[in-house]
Amino acid sequence: MKSSAPVYDVDFYSDDFVRNPWPHYAEMRQLGPVVWLPQHENFALTQHAEVSAALRDHAIFISGDGVAADAKANEITRGNSAASDGERHTAIRSATAPPLLPGALEKIRGEIDIAAADLIDRLAGLSRFETMKELAPHLPLTIVRDMVGLPDFGRENMLRWANATFDLLGVQNERGRAAIEVFLEQRKFAQSQARPEALKPGSWTRHDDLCHGTTDLPVGPEPRPMGPAACQAGAHAQCGKRSGADGVARTFVLPPYIARCRDRPGHDT
Repeated sequence: MKSSAPVYDVDFYSDDFVRNPWPHYAEMRQLGPVVWLPQHENFALTQHAEVSAALRDHAIFISGDGVAADAKANEITRGNSAASDGERHTAIRSATAPPLLPGALEKIRGEIDIAAADLIDRLAGLSRFETMKELAPHLPLTIVRDMVGLPDFGRENMLRWANATFDLLGVQNERGRAAIEVFLEQRKFAQSQARPEALKPGSWTRHDDLCHGTTDLPVGPEPRPMGPAACQAGAHAQCGKRSGADGVARTFVLPPYIARCRDRPGHDT
């Protein structure tokens, strides 16, 4: 496929790129708001205005044919909350959103505050700790895991499944191929064990809107994807972990860089 957009010829999903993507992002932004990645035959939107406009234009930038950079990943994820449009997407979002609204989260604020304080007290007593292993996943794998309410096998694998779902959205390199196997394991569990009667009573996944109705919406000729009750598990685990890491970054890592931007107006730091 030929394109008139500026070209950035790099493997966007290589280990080297993933470990240190920021210099690449800076180069891509310098090339323009839309960049062609020939190794993946994908366009990349690099600037806020274009990304925002694309996300709001559901008619042109559809999700129902897949949101991954790879045809195989698009095939097996079609119809889930990210890879859906219209009636199905709205129904899934309507079913999965209520537990995360402010009013619902307020009900468990006390439990979260106690767990967070205990975690910080324990980590503060150490000479050093690893943020992504010891801080970021703690709440997702304790309170969030229990609130999602999956059977034991699902609870123990939530974060592993969540990581695979993110890796799946790349290409079929070694990481992507491994992610497909883990994702299919998650799907098998969701279709065979995440039945309404097996979910924890009172949990985020055990309410009528989530357990019934949304899985019957049409998704096309591909095999039926996981129902929203099971899809919710990986999303909560991964988003919770990333939120924990983001909180550390905002508190300890980003302030010096924000200060540099303030002190050097007009410079790209």
